[in-house]
Amino acid sequence: MIRTSDHPLFWQWVYVSSLYWVSFFVAGRQKHITKRDLYTYIVAPNAVWVFVPMFGLYISVRLILDGSYAVLGF
Repeated sequence: MIRTSDHPLFWQWVYVSSLYWVSFFVAGRQKHITKRDLYTYIVAPNAVWVFVPMFGLYISVRLILDGSYAVLGF
């Protein structure tokens, strides 16, 4: 079950993973690998670390604002 106290943890995962992506592209590292390798080894694995915590962050905010578990289907 997602607790509202998980809110800072989800935010930290989104921030750190996004910072990794930004630093990768600002450094120009994508120029040294093929598009296939970029999506296979950089985008796809790290998307999980951005989008899952964003979903958790959304649920946490809805739990706080709504005060009910309706967002989870209860």
